[in-house]
Amino acid sequence: MPNCTTSRVNLHPYSTRLLVFGCLFLLVGCMQVSAQTITLTPETKKLNLCPFTSLFADTTGSLPFDQVQRQSFTPYRGQEFQMGFSSKIFWFRFTIDPGKQPTLNQWYLLWSDGLRDNVDIYVPQVNGTWKIMEGGMLAPPDRKAYQGLFPLYPLGVFQSTIPQTYYLRLDASEAINGQLTLLTHQAYIDDMPASLAMAWLVIGIQLLRVFYNIILARYIQDSSFRWYVFHTVIVTASVLGSFGVIGTLLSQAPRLASFFNTAFFELMPATYTLFIYSLLSVRVNYPKLKWVFFSIVGLSLLQLVLYPFVPRMYLLIANNYLFLFMEAFLISICSYALIQRVAMNGYLLIPCFITLVPFIFLNLRALGIIQYGWIYPMIYGTNFLEIVALALVLGKIIQSAEQKRLDTEKAFFAEKLEAEKLAELDSLKTRFFTNISHEFRTPLTLLIGPLSDLLKKFPTEEMYQIMHRNANRLQTLINQLLDLSKLDGGQLRPDFQDGDLAVDIRTWVASFESLAASRQISLLLQQPSQRYPAIYDLDKVEKITTNLISNALKFTPTGGRFGSKRGIVPGN
Repeated sequence: MPNCTTSRVNLHPYSTRLLVFGCLFLLVGCMQVSAQTITLTPETKKLNLCPFTSLFADTTGSLPFDQVQRQSFTPYRGQEFQMGFSSKIFWFRFTIDPGKQPTLNQWYLLWSDGLRDNVDIYVPQVNGTWKIMEGGMLAPPDRKAYQGLFPLYPLGVFQSTIPQTYYLRLDASEAINGQLTLLTHQAYIDDMPASLAMAWLVIGIQLLRVFYNIILARYIQDSSFRWYVFHTVIVTASVLGSFGVIGTLLSQAPRLASFFNTAFFELMPATYTLFIYSLLSVRVNYPKLKWVFFSIVGLSLLQLVLYPFVPRMYLLIANNYLFLFMEAFLISICSYALIQRVAMNGYLLIPCFITLVPFIFLNLRALGIIQYGWIYPMIYGTNFLEIVALALVLGKIIQSAEQKRLDTEKAFFAEKLEAEKLAELDSLKTRFFTNISHEFRTPLTLLIGPLSDLLKKFPTEEMYQIMHRNANRLQTLINQLLDLSKLDGGQLRPDFQDGDLAVDIRTWVASFESLAASRQISLLLQQPSQRYPAIYDLDKVEKITTNLISNALKFTPTGGRFGSKRGIVPGN
């Protein structure tokens, strides 16, 4: 039996690694090449084109289409197009192979987000030219390839079995998050009821929530709840804009529709902040933080003012950062208020913060910090949870508002009773002083009579003059008490008569000379003339003058000086 020799070939380790990497590279390359061509079969009714596209980013934003075709495209493997804010123009290329037996199916391209500025499809023609189907928020209405909420581009029937290359041009001032789907007319008809039902269900829930809250705001006298209602109006308007409702209503004015879509989103930080400001009673509980709240509101409104002057993309980037700061600040201050047990209607925080959560992820995704495709299901879910939470806490809100109303009515009733008691006490006081004044007046009159006789008998006796003058002064005070009852009854009227004002003032001041002398106070009177005829109410002027002098002497220290000067105002 012959001997058989087996030989072994030893490969160098580096050669082995090189061979492995080369095989992997060829495998991946083959996968990429094959992935760029979409081969249709009779069973193909609907297909997501995103994983089959290649991407080129035009950094200049101005390359013509013939130059774009010659650029190097990078395979794109995502299930949807996700790009953050960028001034670049994004071009996506894909190739469709109708197969050997082209069908008579009508084919469409469905773009999932009609809010981007421009979404154009370049379709090859038989004669070698290109048909541009324009779309997007800023597309001219007369050249738009579709109408309504859904960006649907008709491709028609594939006439050739030769693979054809298509281009998608995306120009967006917002973050891009969309999906391009190839589907037949029948598939579109089959899917449309469910899509429309979901869209209008969300829109209907939003509108129902707003109308319901507006009706409640008329009956719930609570400022924080009304700010919450105003906030839900702005949020609902923003949601309607994201579904293309505003764009549809303003289809003939695309730039105005774009402004409103941006404006409602930029107002949301302001409305959130104003609601929390009212809820926490910041002016009372956290006065040092007022400037933070007002700064957020001011920056939010400033974006609307700058809209005509600053590119929309930069305003949206600034608004997303402002939104994130606002969210962190409001969550922190509300958490601190709950820990400190600040008196507030805390039930309103539940539905408010439920809707705040998806916006945090929405801002992070728009800024390119995180990437995910489940944002809209999350928004739908939180909207539903918000309505459920609002329904659950609504009883507490109404109960709190009703209790506040009852407390206000009780306080008003108590105040009314207190006012009635005070009025009754005032009436009793007036009657008391009136009665006692009458009782004092009779014996005082009996004293003034004999004093008058003594003064006539001894006119030079200074003591009798002082006694008579002070007795008359006491009678005047008693008459003033009687005037109180007339004043309360509206019966006190001025009694004008001729008199000499200079002589009367001199007499009234002289009646206080003994009191001033007893307290060692110098009492001085200055008048421009010794006589001044005038028409005045002697009783009222006397009361005013004597009260002024009496109060002045009361507050003048012993050994002090008090002066009285009569002046004349010309024309009076």
